[in-house]
Amino acid sequence: RVFDAAKVRWQNSWFAAEAFTSKLVLPVDGSFNLWNDYNTFSGLHLTTKQVPKNTTELYFFARNDEVGSTFADPRAVLPFQLAAPAARDIYTVGGRLKSNPGDFGNFDYALEGAYQFGNWKAATNSARLEHDAFAFVANVGYTLPDTFGTPRFALEYAFASGDSNPTNGTHGTFDQLYPTGHKFEGYMDLASWQNIHDVRGIFTLKPTPALSLALEGHLFW
Repeated sequence: RVFDAAKVRWQNSWFAAEAFTSKLVLPVDGSFNLWNDYNTFSGLHLTTKQVPKNTTELYFFARNDEVGSTFADPRAVLPFQLAAPAARDIYTVGGRLKSNPGDFGNFDYALEGAYQFGNWKAATNSARLEHDAFAFVANVGYTLPDTFGTPRFALEYAFASGDSNPTNGTHGTFDQLYPTGHKFEGYMDLASWQNIHDVRGIFTLKPTPALSLALEGHLFW
């Protein structure tokens, strides 16, 4: 995804905060990119180290897609546009807690959770549904510091809600927004952080400063 964006940042001894707003750009080969007035993505992100031995992130994101966004420029109709809803106003509030390197010995962990609210319109002629969804992920790892390549073993569990009842007037599938998804839900890009349970085993090795190796396995349902 490509965005035209504006961002401001404020930082002091307690926290750093960034606010941004952006519009999705639809790339067209051999032509100027289209400034898409139908899609806006904005947010506020705060980082602090006030929780001892941890880095804490808090965020609020707003994704606002209007009717017409799917075909804003017929020359740039891509698969993700054809699969997208006609419109949505989705607001995500969440946080992430990650241990600082070395503060828990050879162990490390990361926890993240997010809740979404707003509305969802599946097609141009369909009703707007209330959007109510959530997701979380937990990762814990152990590093062998005095072993060749400082190998790290980690286990992760990720969950994101789906729509358990399509007739109740509420859309419950988590919207994963604009992620770099494949490095979290598998490099084959067969799954995403929505309507999913994912148990992930991770083994990493760094034999030289310039080379990192990783072996992962996923169990999806």
